[in-house]
Amino acid sequence: MAETGIDVWVLRPADVPTLGSDFTAVLSAEERARAARFHVAADAQAFIAAHALLRHALTRRWPHVAPSAWTFSSGPHGKPRAKEAVGDCNLSHCRPMVAVAVSDGPAVGVDVEALTPSLATGEVAERVFGPAELADLREQPDEASRLARFFARWTVKEAYLKATGIGLHDALPSEEFVMADGRAQRVGEPDRWSAWWWSPTPDVSLAVCVDGVQPKPTWRWWPPVQP
Repeated sequence: MAETGIDVWVLRPADVPTLGSDFTAVLSAEERARAARFHVAADAQAFIAAHALLRHALTRRWPHVAPSAWTFSSGPHGKPRAKEAVGDCNLSHCRPMVAVAVSDGPAVGVDVEALTPSLATGEVAERVFGPAELADLREQPDEASRLARFFARWTVKEAYLKATGIGLHDALPSEEFVMADGRAQRVGEPDRWSAWWWSPTPDVSLAVCVDGVQPKPTWRWWPPVQP
């Protein structure tokens, strides 16, 4: 039975070889050409894993379309749209992890990031976070907590921008979120967007944002567990 609601699938690129050649054979010629343009093999592997995972996750939701048969268009800021889907989807990748979000209706965005201390600087924080968010970072009890909070907030904002499809990175400080118990609400629009964050592994932060008041998404590892 196909899933409903919002699913977020995650996969380690390092695990792709264990899935067999059929997993990546579904990629289009254009996707393979894009992967070949990466200069670092790990980045190419993450790209391949993310785009193959998206195709398989879409077919799990809408089984009448084969993984290789999906066709995509892009919005003005690059957000993919699966033409055959009756819903929305998004993907994100970093070297240790890739993520895919699938929705049966509402707009959705997902972001996954490796916890990289060299990026979590005060200068970067001042550029992307609002006053209340900066105060929240300063209140974290230790450096490890601050690093995790930095990327939880970072991924929530990126997921929001990807869900909207507008890509207004210059507006990041003004797009503040209140975060508690794994859920985030946009200040001024608490009922307009639903967002959650998760750490699938200790070195990775992931967030998903969905249009409207929605139930919590289902976090899933690929390959799916067979009933």
